[in-house]
Amino acid sequence: MKEEEPQIPDYEGYRRLKSFRMAQLVYNVTMQFCDRYIDEESRTYTRMMQAARNGAQKIADGSHAGETSKMKELKLTRIARTNLEDLLICYGDFLQKQELPLWDEKDPRRTGLISMRPRRAEDVEQWVVWVQELHVPKGPEVPPGESETLRHEEAIANGALALIARTVSLIDRQLSSQKRSAEHEERIADQLRRKHQSKKH
Repeated sequence: MKEEEPQIPDYEGYRRLKSFRMAQLVYNVTMQFCDRYIDEESRTYTRMMQAARNGAQKIADGSHAGETSKMKELKLTRIARTNLEDLLICYGDFLQKQELPLWDEKDPRRTGLISMRPRRAEDVEQWVVWVQELHVPKGPEVPPGESETLRHEEAIANGALALIARTVSLIDRQLSSQKRSAEHEERIADQLRRKHQSKKH
């Protein structure tokens, strides 16, 4: 029986964290998206790139910090989540400004992407091709020249939203575990402080 991959591995093994790998994928997809659709000189470009970068980096930083401080690990993981939430807003704003639809969370195109378990930005691009092919109208009732394909930016933005949502879900599971560890650490520290104070008296 295949052993289930740990959600919280050894601290030096942060690259094995599912949340970190997903956050890295979100960063790579966002980097390509911004280079293609966002003005490099704009605040939106900087905001999206920083949020995507910090989403992955703070997970790694938290993993390292957890070796000495569970509370710091919890704080850094929360920062990672906050950055990804900001990135969600950025993608949503893009779709709204471009007057493109925001797909429902249960849209089969979104769930199809997650089911593919993409690891690279190239995997996401292959998914875009798939959803574009699904969108092409077929049949004799379609007038010639009117079979509009799904715009790449609509697909990739909604795909990124699906990936971010999945990453945030994984982070929430980490936060739940990290919170318990931080509270335990705080109780131990409090007991030691009281013991130290009692010795003084």
